Amino acid sequence: MANKKKETGVVAIGDQFTALASVDNLKEVVLANFGTRAATWTDLERIRVGAGGVLTYQVEDEIDGVSGVDEFEALICWWKDQRVWWKTPIGTKGAENGPPNCVSNDLVLGAGVNGFAEPGVPISCDTCPNNRFGKNPAPAIEDNWCKDTRMLFLLRPEKKDAIFPSVLIVPPGSLKPVQKYLMALTSRGLPYFATVHKFTLTGDVSQGGFKYSKVKIDFVRKLEADEVKLVQGFAHAVQPAFETLVPEQDAVE
Repeated sequence: MANKKKETGVVAIGDQFTALASVDNLKEVVLANFGTRAATWTDLERIRVGAGGVLTYQVEDEIDGVSGVDEFEALICWWKDQRVWWKTPIGTKGAENGPPNCVSNDLVLGAGVNGFAEPGVPISCDTCPNNRFGKNPAPAIEDNWCKDTRMLFLLRPEKKDAIFPSVLIVPPGSLKPVQKYLMALTSRGLPYFATVHKFTLTGDVSQGGFKYSKVKIDFVRKLEADEVKLVQGFAHAVQPAFETLVPEQDAVE
């Protein structure tokens, strides 16, 4: 695709991202490097919400290291909801940073691992005692609730040559504002993959007096039909490589 600008003066999406311009070859590259084994999102550039109410995203990249970003624009290629639970609460003696004891990739059934349940035995999230929103929320440890998170797989102009997306882990406290934004898009007939988004952070205080940051997303512009096809083609080629997602404990704080 030749370099060009839309009538509005905005650079076309296909010119901003190398991965989108070469989407026909992406699927072959992914299959060649990963085969039928799923990659892990923990190997992607990770974007975290700053702790303690800091209004700065922490961007972690293996080559560029860790940097702070106040705001950025991005395409949302796809997203994934997960529910995760660790037997030992974060911050308690004996807590480990590692795979959780139970994971649900559909928010309906959990898969017990690491001794929580027998392998292959599904656990109903609706009745699980560790699920805050279940019918019988009575965990053995009061502050050890199962955590809902959403992972947004993003392409950013700052990483125009990247073949794989970055991943933003949306923590539990940010799920509601993100959902409201998606509802606003829905009311206008806009799917998330058909728009450019702006990401910032806002501060809030919990009932216990703890400061924390919340993800804020704003609409930038609607994509043209040919641009939408590029984004969808990219997601179709790359998403299968990340179907199996096992988070780390510090990723859902």
